[in-house]
Amino acid sequence: MKKKLWIIILLVLMIAGCSTSDQPKDKGIGHVDSNWQNETGEYNSDKGEQTKAPIDNDLKLIKNGSATIKTKSVNDSYQNILNLVKEFDGYQTDISRNEGSNYTTIRVEFKIPADNLDAYLEKLDASEDVKYLNVYTKDITNEYFDSDIRLKQLEKDLAKYQEFFDKAANVEEMLKIQYEINRTTTEIEILKGQFKLWDSLISYSTITLDISEYDDVIQTSQEIKFSALSFEDFLYYLKSGIVRSASAVVSVVQYAIILAIAGIPVWLPVGGVVYFVIKKRKNAPKKEKVKKPAEEKNITEEN
Repeated sequence: MKKKLWIIILLVLMIAGCSTSDQPKDKGIGHVDSNWQNETGEYNSDKGEQTKAPIDNDLKLIKNGSATIKTKSVNDSYQNILNLVKEFDGYQTDISRNEGSNYTTIRVEFKIPADNLDAYLEKLDASEDVKYLNVYTKDITNEYFDSDIRLKQLEKDLAKYQEFFDKAANVEEMLKIQYEINRTTTEIEILKGQFKLWDSLISYSTITLDISEYDDVIQTSQEIKFSALSFEDFLYYLKSGIVRSASAVVSVVQYAIILAIAGIPVWLPVGGVVYFVIKKRKNAPKKEKVKKPAEEKNITEEN
């Protein structure tokens, strides 16, 4: 009985070993699809790399700021601010100026190395009347390092696809692998461009300043100066006035004549009717007035 049991156990172990050895170790070059990364273990999320907690020096921070400055002279303050920016290795990127009759405002934008931002703002506050200051920071550390891991993984994938392309057995396999190579290359270039943008935003801070003059409670009135026309201007305007008046009179007469001639089809029938009515009333016999009794009595008494 024991011998039979041992024989059965040995048979089971042999069958299990054969089934394990029969499993394919590589699916071949012809099978290239979206699951390739998981099958090779490159993209497997269970064993994939995780973002390590960065130390303080590895934090990726984008720092920008804005401020409002009041001054007696906008131009002088602007020149002082520009000198401070150059002192801290910064540069101007944009400026807009608005000038009115009683005021001047300037809106200017600078780029300053992020490491010099705090020192620059401290010196700015000491040299100018800063009424409002806002410094805002955006932490992109996790996004930055996740994208870095993604970039390295894509570069590994690209190298694998290049190896597969070199070993392709037919045109169909080459086309499939070339598609993956193009897609991966595009993603790599997009990520590299994003890193360039991030590095620029991290290295240099953007500062926007609004510079304006103090609000005056009492506005000075403008000086009134006497002015008169020169003799030549006087003759010119006089001549122009006479000519325009004469032109207006002539225009009225011309339009009256035009209206009279153009209205003949209307004036003739209307004039004829009016003339006929007036003539008929003149030719009609006059009626004698009937004397009232009181008037007759007065006549009799007079006689």
